[in-house]
Amino acid sequence: MMKQLIFTLLICLGVFSADAQKFGIKAGLNFANGDFEDNNPDLTTSSLTGFQLGLVVDFTLTEEFCFNTGLLYSQKGLKAESENIEIELPVNYLEIPLNLAYKYDLGEAKLFALAGPYAGIGLSIDAKINGEDENIDFGSGDEDAKRLDFGLNIGAGMELNALQVGINYGFGFTDLANSNERKMKNRVLSFTVGYFF
Repeated sequence: MMKQLIFTLLICLGVFSADAQKFGIKAGLNFANGDFEDNNPDLTTSSLTGFQLGLVVDFTLTEEFCFNTGLLYSQKGLKAESENIEIELPVNYLEIPLNLAYKYDLGEAKLFALAGPYAGIGLSIDAKINGEDENIDFGSGDEDAKRLDFGLNIGAGMELNALQVGINYGFGFTDLANSNERKMKNRVLSFTVGYFF
């Protein structure tokens, strides 16, 4: 089921790319710090650094507006610690953004602002507790995590010819924890560079 879904998304992206105004690649750094609650009140969260990499497509709608999507490998998650425990919870996703962008022409360059939903499919979890590997899977059990993540992206940046630099903040809406004793929603600040062909 999972392989079929990913295969279908890749085909759709390829079909869209053929008629797109432009398509390219994007890479960047993610600073993830989830909205996290646990029954241990001493736990505090901090940022977990990861990266994103993938294909992006821009469809021109008007002179000022375009639709932006893509297929990205994106690392999210969080760090949490107290006096007795240190948790690292990187979660790797295949993410599909669906953004509407407004572009303001400056002549040599363009400023842009964008917003839109995203869908993420969890690929793997590389959890560590006090430096030791911890087995956390996707599933419906209390100790498992939900595989699908949905949220909202808000971003801005600048285009100069084929080069694009941007900043983005992703608000996850999905509570990824199955247990009533904890809550976790993705929150990710990203700095990216893209190149369009």
